[in-house]
Amino acid sequence: MESIRCSNCNKLLFKVEFMAMHGRIEIKCGRCGLYNDVRSAEIQSKANRDATNEPG
Repeated sequence: MESIRCSNCNKLLFKVEFMAMHGRIEIKCGRCGLYNDVRSAEIQSKANRDATNEPG
């Protein structure tokens, strides 16, 4: 699962399974009020980076 955090205050906004989300989500942070845009391509690229950085 990928943790999606606020780009301003780093509060956890939600968790999502890889490839479970398509398109774009706009979510407002409950702590600082910033609207965060999350796109499925960002989650996919983050998961790919994490997979290549795993020790093994």
